[in-house]
Amino acid sequence: VTNEYFQSVSASGELVVVEPPSIVLPPEDVYLQATPDSPAIQRAVMTCKCEPQAVAQEKCIVNFFKGDQQLSSTEDSNFSHKLVINNVGEKDIGVYECRGTNLMGTASAYARIMASNQPFLTEKPASTETFSSRNEV
Repeated sequence: VTNEYFQSVSASGELVVVEPPSIVLPPEDVYLQATPDSPAIQRAVMTCKCEPQAVAQEKCIVNFFKGDQQLSSTEDSNFSHKLVINNVGEKDIGVYECRGTNLMGTASAYARIMASNQPFLTEKPASTETFSSRNEV
């Protein structure tokens, strides 16, 4: 602003919009058992993304948990967080939580590592002959 008494006056400010977090990319379930189309997995990767990420002070902090145990995860350049489990086995079966937190609240999403209970054939049947249950004369 300029007038006849002052040369120049200026002001600045910052508007920070704070909102609770939301999980925009939830982790997906992982199946352990091998099938004819896919071998047994050796490594499980769960990815989770939480927003808002625009303001550094209000950044959504993301952690993974199995039960009450916090697990170590990494963040990539797109603010996605990855939980990597190597040498996956029965000990890893369970429910995993991706939890995003900021000053306004918490959001969670869940995924499971589980054994597949779906039966499948490992070989084709030797015979394709069918039998009738009726007595025919």
